[in-house]
Amino acid sequence: MAIKGKKRARGRPRAVATAPRPFLVPPKTPPLRRRGVQIGLIVLFQGLVALVGWALNSAQDAAERRDAVERFATQVESALGATGVSTPLPGGPLILPELGQAMGQLASGEARERRIQADAEEWREQAREAADAVQRIRPGLPDLREARDEMVIALQLYASTARNVGLSVVLEGDERAQLLESLTEQLAAAAAVFDSGWKQLQEERRQAGIPTQTTPPGGAPPGGAPPGFPAPGLPAP
Repeated sequence: MAIKGKKRARGRPRAVATAPRPFLVPPKTPPLRRRGVQIGLIVLFQGLVALVGWALNSAQDAAERRDAVERFATQVESALGATGVSTPLPGGPLILPELGQAMGQLASGEARERRIQADAEEWREQAREAADAVQRIRPGLPDLREARDEMVIALQLYASTARNVGLSVVLEGDERAQLLESLTEQLAAAAAVFDSGWKQLQEERRQAGIPTQTTPPGGAPPGGAPPGFPAPGLPAP
């Protein structure tokens, strides 16, 4: 039942709301097409190339070093063997062991003087030829050149010692004893210098990965006087 006095208001019809406009969302760039990723990959690739190149160069350098050391060692051993100046031992070459024995015989008065005089000249020639042969070797590595120079100096000392041993034959008494005492010191110095050069060569071989020659327990050191070498004026063992 209608109520009097009340009329339904008439107004404008409601407008229908429009749908919201869609925002344009750009699609995500694939990772491999992103600038930062591309720069990172380029840097990584360059680093890998540099690392591979360094490894190849290092391997090549190591191989060249090994060849240089092995070639030098072979040339030194060949020079010593060809001149007959050395006696091969497990720990390395022993230079002119007969020289120390002859000095001991002269000191004890039991020497065959003419034989020692002739042998001394031969030993001098052997040591001189060996020094010249080793000096002609031209290694590229500085440490090998240092080892070569020490062995050359030692061989020259051996040559000088052998010459003076031959001269000592014509001396007698105190004069011979004094000369032999001086030659003993010279022989020890020659052995020490040669041993230093030989050890330097063995160290280079070790660093290059080449088996080295080591002195066995109780053995004679390279270049040294034979065990039991007497001091001048004392009888030979």
